[in-house]
Amino acid sequence: MKKFLLLLFSAILLFSMIGCSNEKEALNLLLDATEKSANWENYDAEIESHMKIVDPVQGEMDINTFGTGTIFMEPMKFYMNMDVHLSNMEEVQHIEQYMVQETDNIVLYQNVQGQWYKMNINIDGLGDIMQTDPSEDIQLMMEYTKTAKIVGEEEIKGSKARILDLAISMKMYEEIVAKNEALGSMIPMTSTEDLGKMLSELDDLNYRMWIDKDSGEIVKYSMDLGKMMERLMTKLEIEEMTDEEKEMFKNMEMTITITISNHNTAENFELPEEALNAIDMGDSLE
Repeated sequence: MKKFLLLLFSAILLFSMIGCSNEKEALNLLLDATEKSANWENYDAEIESHMKIVDPVQGEMDINTFGTGTIFMEPMKFYMNMDVHLSNMEEVQHIEQYMVQETDNIVLYQNVQGQWYKMNINIDGLGDIMQTDPSEDIQLMMEYTKTAKIVGEEEIKGSKARILDLAISMKMYEEIVAKNEALGSMIPMTSTEDLGKMLSELDDLNYRMWIDKDSGEIVKYSMDLGKMMERLMTKLEIEEMTDEEKEMFKNMEMTITITISNHNTAENFELPEEALNAIDMGDSLE
């Protein structure tokens, strides 16, 4: 019996040591990869998302999106080609989208069914947000990372990547919003709600990250944003949205996966000339 107990204790100790070692290695990988990402000037991205809502008339509705695009950081500009499929429609909706930063203003150009539309997104303090020290955000993320573990490997675009499962406390966002007042004004919450406090009360954000074994770069990540988006959509202060429409987003599901490639070597792009004649939809935020 004593020999058995000794073996059992040794096994428990061994697995505990392996677990601690795994978490330490995972945190080191996460820190190194996140520091690298703070220096990205541009990259290509593939985005896949799945959303499920319940329409009061049409019932359960699945919305699946796949897009490919390119992001440049300074000045910020974004290009994305997207295909959107709604479960109650046979036709796939194709959307071409460009976003261009102009100081505290983001201009969104969108081509839907051959027609270009333009919208100004005015955000006070956007320039300050874009100039924040990334090392502070990295330190904050590491501070609020509750668990990190390596769970395997997978080939991503021809290269081996380690897979990390992470859990980050949503309390981090209360501190982020408090530090960046402009973030709080970006989303029009009801007068009784505070964005940072609301997000901080959500369950931990669980997501999976793939880190290239050779370069140490983040090459993919996946998140479940259902609960966060449910709370946001039901608390948004949008005049055109009725209480019945907000009900659609209760118990909603939403997952998003982003695959990243060509770190700092993405091909540059320009806004198409035809977009300059877009129909102006005015300002979305003031």
